[in-house]
Amino acid sequence: MDGLFKMKVHVSLGERSYDINIEAGLMEQLATMKEFKKYKKVIALTDSNIYRIYQKQIEAAPFLKVIQIPPGEETKSFAFLQQVWDHMVAIKLDRKSLLVLIGGGVIGDLGGFAAATYMRGIDFVQIPTTLLSQVDSSVGGKTSINHPQGKNLLGAFYQPKAVYIDPNVLKTLPVNEFKSGLGEVVKYAVIRDESFFEYLRESASDILALKSDDLIKIIAKCCTIKADVVGIDERENGLRAILNYGHSAAHGLENVCQYKGVFHGQAVAFGMDVEMFIATRRGLVLEKDFARQRAVLATLKLVFSVPSFAMDKYLSAISMDKKNTDDCLSFVLPKKIGEVVLLDNINYEEIAESTKNTLRCPIFN
Repeated sequence: MDGLFKMKVHVSLGERSYDINIEAGLMEQLATMKEFKKYKKVIALTDSNIYRIYQKQIEAAPFLKVIQIPPGEETKSFAFLQQVWDHMVAIKLDRKSLLVLIGGGVIGDLGGFAAATYMRGIDFVQIPTTLLSQVDSSVGGKTSINHPQGKNLLGAFYQPKAVYIDPNVLKTLPVNEFKSGLGEVVKYAVIRDESFFEYLRESASDILALKSDDLIKIIAKCCTIKADVVGIDERENGLRAILNYGHSAAHGLENVCQYKGVFHGQAVAFGMDVEMFIATRRGLVLEKDFARQRAVLATLKLVFSVPSFAMDKYLSAISMDKKNTDDCLSFVLPKKIGEVVLLDNINYEEIAESTKNTLRCPIFN
């Protein structure tokens, strides 16, 4: 692994294809990025925390304007989307302009939706700054804002022109936020690659130490898996649904917690435990694989205390998840480490039973 400084992953979608560029030190190259030189007007969207940390690099870049919004899931809303639109109108951006998104999943989702809807679509570039956004949300073209009744209910599929990932920025993250991102990393291993799952188990200490080579490897692996899936099923009509492993229960938890006190990756870890238990009870997966998943989550320090919540509100929130259709609950369930299946006949009783089991697990209390 020594000497691994950069990698490139291609997302193959015909005329909408693009590259994911993974390289240590990319944030220091904002002022000279060739991608920006193709456009007459280039603006950036970021949050106040990222701007404070990278103000020098952002101000050196050829941005006509830098739009700052507050950090946090609460800003992924119509009110802040309106603010971004207002700035874009005031600057008189046209369809030949570029929006550069510098931040985590909130910036990527909100900014991507703004790009998708302004003048029926302008180009945008992702520069994700959290592990979760680097391995997941910046890739694949899902853009969205939240609705009070559910997460990501309003959005569009709209692909970026490019993604630039600098693993060095992860060293500025709070420890719990970095660990949270590992929830999505484990998800990719469970749904698609058992050898990657074993690598996470064996290399946990190096990953937690933020060793650059290991960070680049896990980011590239997750992006490769997602690129392969999205290349086959861009709009989630089939295979892409496997990327939602852990997310049905996760979104229910986030909703009842009002998107406070639980990082998304932590909620995904919680959701994977809930959904693995259902798979175990249904005889889809062996209990030893359930134990293996819990062991990896513990080894990667994905341990946190789940806030108390009302089960009826949690189940109601899950029922509003956009992945459910015709009042049936669809969950992605493992068959083994590295393979999952989508089932659309999950009932409320088994979700409640599984959730109670997860809440008793030492990882989540």
